[in-house]
Amino acid sequence: MIFITYYPDLDNDSFGDLFDIGSSLCNNPGFGFSTNNTDCNDGNIAINPAAFESCNGIDDNCNGTADDGLIFITYYADLDNDSFGDLSDIGNSLCNNPGAGFSTNNTDCNDGNIAINPAALESCNGIDDNCNGTADDGLVFITYYADLDNDSFGDFSDIGNSLCINPGAGFSTNNTDCNDGNIAINPAALESCNGIDDNCNGTADDGLIFTTYYTDLDNDSYGDLSDIGNSLCNDPGLWLLN
Repeated sequence: MIFITYYPDLDNDSFGDLFDIGSSLCNNPGFGFSTNNTDCNDGNIAINPAAFESCNGIDDNCNGTADDGLIFITYYADLDNDSFGDLSDIGNSLCNNPGAGFSTNNTDCNDGNIAINPAALESCNGIDDNCNGTADDGLVFITYYADLDNDSFGDFSDIGNSLCINPGAGFSTNNTDCNDGNIAINPAALESCNGIDDNCNGTADDGLIFTTYYTDLDNDSYGDLSDIGNSLCNDPGLWLLN
């Protein structure tokens, strides 16, 4: 007689229990038995050597490896849901998309702020908005100088600050004011006869008409012969031209 080894097939999927040693029989025991013991989970009809592998962390096809043959993608936490994952996250390799709150990249340098990510436009705020490692890059920077007298001319002694935003009143884009505490003194001022460099060109009273005056102590309209005189841009009064 021919004896065949039969194994229990509790889930009736034609694959016997992997852990059963079987029974050698000369008669087919029928339903609930199989001639192989290749089923790694004989309590689940969906798990056997003929099954397709699913993304479930289970060895569906009983080849010893769970989720083999599937496409795995690394997903990173995306807490602000801006499609850019957390730069500090090492990620998880998954065969199923975990959905909202995850991204396939980890390029977000601030995953708690939806306005900061590699697709963001850089703003003048001292923050690396686009995550390229540099704050305020690509913006136009202008040097502004303190303008304490608000005459549109900045303080000559100020080294200035390079800014990407206009700081407003009290600042100027030049530092050509030689006296920033006096609104009447700046490069646009008209020179007056006052011994002061009103227009900040380095010379006081330049461009004015100077006349030499001599002392006339006796007020006879004739100046002192021994006086060398003074060149003045204003009439001194009790002085003469000769």
